[in-house]
Amino acid sequence: MTPRERAMTALKGGRPDKTPFVTDVFPPPCTIERELRNRGMCLCGWTSACASQHAPRVKTESVRYKDENGRDMVKTIHTTPYGQLSSLEEPAGYTTWRREYLFKSPEDYKKIVFLIQNTVLETRYENVNKLLLERGGGCANGRLCPLCPAVGHHVSLHGNGNILL
Repeated sequence: MTPRERAMTALKGGRPDKTPFVTDVFPPPCTIERELRNRGMCLCGWTSACASQHAPRVKTESVRYKDENGRDMVKTIHTTPYGQLSSLEEPAGYTTWRREYLFKSPEDYKKIVFLIQNTVLETRYENVNKLLLERGGGCANGRLCPLCPAVGHHVSLHGNGNILL
C-alpha cells in the first residue's frame, strides 16, 4: 500500500498493511519533506476545500474582536428555535485555541441536536484531484471520511475528535 492508501484505509475504518505515518502539518516543499515522504510519511490535510457543511435552518454569526489583553478572539453564535449556542476561539498563527465550547449545560442538548440534525454536507470532489496534484499526490484528506460532519461537530462541542457522536 502507498502511504496515502494506508491513511485513507485507516480513516475509513479499515486495516492498512502497516501503521500509517501521518502528519497534519504541511512542511514547506524541501529536501527533508521529500525524504520523509519517501520513507512513507503521508500528509493528512483537514481542509474544507473538498467539502463544507452548513445548517440552513440555523442562523450563524461570527464576531471578531480583541480582548482586554489585545488578543484576537472570534465569538460564534448559532441561533436555533430552542435558543442560542456560542463558542469562543483565539486564532493563534497555525492553530486556534478554543476558549469556550458550544455545550455548557444540559439545557443545550435540544439546541445541539437541532444543529446536528439540520447540518448539510456539500461535497466538492472536483477539488480533490486538484488538491492532490498541488501537494504531490502523497496526501490524504480527512474531510473525505464519511463521518466528517459528525467529527466536525464533535470537535466543536467537546474539543476531542477521538469520540464520535
